[in-house]
Amino acid sequence: MTGGVLFSPSTDDIQCYTPDGGPSESWRPTISDVLPHCADSDIDYYLLRGTQLTGLSQANIYGDDCYPATNYPLVQLRSGLTGEVSYCRTYAFSTMAVATGSLPQSARFDASNIPYGDYELRVIANGISSHEVSFCHRRAGTTCGCAASRSDCQCEQTCCPGPEASDPQIVRLRQELKALRADVQRLGSPDRGERPARQPKERGEATEAGQVAAQREPAAGKPRRGRSGDA
Repeated sequence: MTGGVLFSPSTDDIQCYTPDGGPSESWRPTISDVLPHCADSDIDYYLLRGTQLTGLSQANIYGDDCYPATNYPLVQLRSGLTGEVSYCRTYAFSTMAVATGSLPQSARFDASNIPYGDYELRVIANGISSHEVSFCHRRAGTTCGCAASRSDCQCEQTCCPGPEASDPQIVRLRQELKALRADVQRLGSPDRGERPARQPKERGEATEAGQVAAQREPAAGKPRRGRSGDA
């Protein structure tokens, strides 16, 4: 990656900017591992984990006419056999935040249209590429072929070792669901809304007051006897 920029202000005047030197190492995205995810006995996507996968900024804006943000990862595969370069569709980013530093991030990529084989994998954000790692795109149930010859192999030796629990997005969603269930159970508890139990003294006072009221009620409803001489 040269970091070149092609620009046109909506005319046929096209400018190409080529910077001197290369990017700082601290700007690069990094790759920690690449995990296959299986469904119906086949790999349906790979989970790429690393840092700074969404770059340092949105990186591109032109007034109020153009907002082609670049704060998302591109996955590039270069065939070790033919040298052909392919790009995979990326999606399900763990965050769209920028300049995240050493915080772990993840993204999924789809390699279903890529021939099986050994590749050099790079992730690119803001036009800045990570260092390449060795990657083996293979059928589910087959062993990795690149680990024997490369020390930077990022493949799981056992393809599709388990469910998607390693995906941090799914782990976070499960935690949020667990917390939500606890809130629902708490809100639906039969104790909610009940008046506190009265103390023995309060119950005694209430009983005495009720007895006095009961004695007064018949007296209040009884007609008073007229005085002598009243009509």
